[in-house]
Amino acid sequence: MASVEASDEIDQTITTCHEFGHTAGLSHGSTQDDCMENVSTSNPPNALKWRRYSAHHIDDHINPWF
Repeated sequence: MASVEASDEIDQTITTCHEFGHTAGLSHGSTQDDCMENVSTSNPPNALKWRRYSAHHIDDHINPWF
């Protein structure tokens, strides 16, 4: 059985946030500093901002739809 590392949970959370964002109609962002930014690295960033949506995405895109 493969060992679970601390970064695995962070990586899964970032990926889930990102993919649910696409489901809600969000596209990749480059300046919002949230989970919709394309982060290409083998070591996921661990700051909370990468596991959340920015105020811009919430207020301007998610809330109007839902």
